[in-house]
Amino acid sequence: MGQILGLGITHYPGLSYKGNLTRRIKLLLADPQLPERLRSPENWHPTMREQWSTDEGWGHSEKHRNDMIHYFRKARAELDAFQPDFVLLWGDDQYENYREDCVPPFSVLAYDSVDVQPWQGHQRGQNWWDEPDDKTFTIAGHRAGAKHLVSALLRDGIDITYAYKPLHQPLGHAFVNSVLYLDIDRTGLDALECDRGDPLDHFPPEQDTTQASGTGISEQEHLQNKRNCAKVSWLRWR
Repeated sequence: MGQILGLGITHYPGLSYKGNLTRRIKLLLADPQLPERLRSPENWHPTMREQWSTDEGWGHSEKHRNDMIHYFRKARAELDAFQPDFVLLWGDDQYENYREDCVPPFSVLAYDSVDVQPWQGHQRGQNWWDEPDDKTFTIAGHRAGAKHLVSALLRDGIDITYAYKPLHQPLGHAFVNSVLYLDIDRTGLDALECDRGDPLDHFPPEQDTTQASGTGISEQEHLQNKRNCAKVSWLRWR
């Protein structure tokens, strides 16, 4: 029987950069539409006043960052121990890869790999890892696993959208940050590679998934895949 491991982490961009994580509070305080009474910490919720304290949240900011790092490491340890055949990463797209010319309700990104430069063009300051602005990360995909998923959905009558290459940006920050945070200590993601043989052996040969009315994979291949029993890790940002 196949196995699925579900994990959830944040993709909050602020954690990628040095500095006080309460900068958004300051932006809200400067909002002219904010009710006047809420500009004073005296009118805030007690928990918020405690976190803001007398240092504008610096102390709580560092504690929160350290808590997040702790749980990133915990999630990564669970992922390494599980040794999945591939990771199914869920995230949103905030006007990044999808814009006016194509806005699907949902899409499977069946990429072989993409190169991203997360520190280019940002004004948030120095990144937390002190990496150069032109640092390039190559994020490997699993096209065979993605195509199998799409084929199965189409076969079951779900008209799913999918893509083999990016449209406007390589990846939305929900996906990029999730990968960066899973490798918070920059040890690499090689440990995620399956040690039980070629992961492609768990999936049928690539089929033509361009027609929603097609079967995607044959019943014989489907049964063979069930016997092979892939291990999938399901990771969602929050």
